Amino acid sequence: MPTLLWLDDERDPVDPRWHSFFPIESPTIIWAKTYEEFTDWIITNSLPDAICFDHDLGNGPSGMDAAKWLTTYC
Repeated sequence: MPTLLWLDDERDPVDPRWHSFFPIESPTIIWAKTYEEFTDWIITNSLPDAICFDHDLGNGPSGMDAAKWLTTYC
């Protein structure tokens, strides 16, 4: 089953209204709520099949920071 890494501090990816934004069908969803959870998950588990980014993650680094980190990591 494909894996979707969902980076968002507020929106629950289990909520069906977000499923139309999934770039893959019927994924196993990993919900990272912070930049740190996002980077830690990838370092520990390798790259997922798809990623959905939220930009505003509260007071910490943003989704854009996570995307920049990912390009360097890759």
